[in-house]
Amino acid sequence: MDNRNFLNVHSGHILTLLQTALRTARLGIWEWDLETNRFQLDEEIMEILGSKKRQMYWSAEELISFIVPEDQERMMTSLQAAATNGFVDNEEYGVQRSDGKPCFVLVNSSHVVNSEDGLSKMVGIIQDVSVMRMETYRAEQAFSSLNALVNLIPSPIFYKDQEGVYRYCNQAFSDYLGLPMENIINHTVYDVAPPEMADVYKRADDELMESKGIQVYESKVKYADGSIHDVQFMKATQLDVYGHATGLVGVMLDITDRKQIERQMEEMDAVKDLLIDISHNIMETHDEELLYTRLLEGILDIISHAHGACLLTLHDDKTLTVQSVAGYAQGTLDHIKMPIAESLFYRHTKGESLETTIINDLDTYPEYPGSVKMVPLDGGQPPRSTMIVPIHIDGQLRYLFHLDSMDKFVYTASERNIAEYLRQQVPILSKIFELYSQTLNLSRYDSLTGFMNRRHFETVFDDRLVHADRLEYGLVLVLFDMDWLKQINDAFGHQAGDYYLVTFSEIMKANFRASDAFARIGGDEFTAIFTDSDFKMLQDRLEAIRSHFTSKDFQYGPSTFRGRFSYGMAQYPEDGESLEKLLHCADQRMYADKTKRKPAYDDLD
Repeated sequence: MDNRNFLNVHSGHILTLLQTALRTARLGIWEWDLETNRFQLDEEIMEILGSKKRQMYWSAEELISFIVPEDQERMMTSLQAAATNGFVDNEEYGVQRSDGKPCFVLVNSSHVVNSEDGLSKMVGIIQDVSVMRMETYRAEQAFSSLNALVNLIPSPIFYKDQEGVYRYCNQAFSDYLGLPMENIINHTVYDVAPPEMADVYKRADDELMESKGIQVYESKVKYADGSIHDVQFMKATQLDVYGHATGLVGVMLDITDRKQIERQMEEMDAVKDLLIDISHNIMETHDEELLYTRLLEGILDIISHAHGACLLTLHDDKTLTVQSVAGYAQGTLDHIKMPIAESLFYRHTKGESLETTIINDLDTYPEYPGSVKMVPLDGGQPPRSTMIVPIHIDGQLRYLFHLDSMDKFVYTASERNIAEYLRQQVPILSKIFELYSQTLNLSRYDSLTGFMNRRHFETVFDDRLVHADRLEYGLVLVLFDMDWLKQINDAFGHQAGDYYLVTFSEIMKANFRASDAFARIGGDEFTAIFTDSDFKMLQDRLEAIRSHFTSKDFQYGPSTFRGRFSYGMAQYPEDGESLEKLLHCADQRMYADKTKRKPAYDDLD
């Protein structure tokens, strides 16, 4: 049976099936005669439109009257365009039914061409999409509610498709980046972040899309104000029914404050460890300048964006000089000496602050010596910002601790807390060093004359011996004995005897170099080691000093008396290669000198 015969036999059945399908799909058929400008609507369209009026033909105005007012002008414009181009393509309109039920229709049409006259009519369908439209509306409402809820969440949230393109983000994400939504949606990380950060995000996204599941990591993000924040990313993949990753959802948690607290705690712990280490090793640091230099170097290691540090000492004449330096070229700051009233600290605080002062833009102080003279070791620019810590000892300002950076606006509350801790702890460290120095001084030096005691002299002698051997120069050891000390004590009292010894020590200090080490090794015995000295010239000098000493009238209270000393000299290495042998040789020569010059006690007064 050919197709024509089949249609003749089964046409009624086919028409029934077609009508059933149209009703099931809520589809109606319409025709538009362009010559008469009349519309013919089938029964299904009448049902869809809720029309109680049944008629064969309808005018354009009658048809448009079924449409809600806000859509009528749009439909008229569409029909006018269709008369020219020959089609209506998926136009959706709201319908005002007589029963008041909400209704939405989708209109389509195509043209029928008359071979002689061209376009003569259009045939189309009208589909009731109310259910679909209501489902879409409910979905849109649900999405709108969900979007409103997500926008209430303070944490930035985003969604990217499998190509890494942002398809959604909440308002918090937009605000965090400081970008409008349109500059984020349909863009990638390379459009919203610096390249070096975008590379990190892209690698992490690729790894997550490959592995699926959940990903948590920490990274940096450029904040809306241009600053760099620490962020924790928490992301998860979205999977389709086949288990393929189609995108990812991410949440950002700003951990800048937490990281700052962690860094501050780490830095504070490091400062505490530094101070403990310096305190424990203070016995190895006999020089106060070296002590503070170690402190400054340690602080620079802890605070990474600080490039130089110096400690200024305030003297009794209210002037400041540099005591210790770290991070600056050797000798760069040695010349600095200024009245404290002209210092940056006083200029900024007017001398009224007892706490740490932060100046994050030194360009406002062009006259500041550091802006021209203080050049860091690495050859970079002068300081652009500084933090000044006033250190008070026993209630009096003693030091100004400068911590300088080549960058502006680097010092925050975190560094200030560290500086305040130093302001409280450095006086304690200073006291420890002072007490240790005092203890060390008592253990090494004679409290009456200020000369070394025997034990410390032995240590110094060993050091001098090593240097003499390495540099190939000689040493001369001299042993002194204070004649008549016992007689002076008996005749005038021990205080007169002390005065006698102190006068001798002052005369020796005035006539010899600081490097010529003197020691008191007994009640009336002294010794000294002279480096790189001519034996005969030294002997002549000692004779001149003794002559002056012998001719001197010692006036103590109402008493007047004379004094004298005997001495013996020994030369290294000619007279011995050890302290013991040199002392023995010098003692013998001193005894001979004393015997030869032994006076009568009656010559004292």
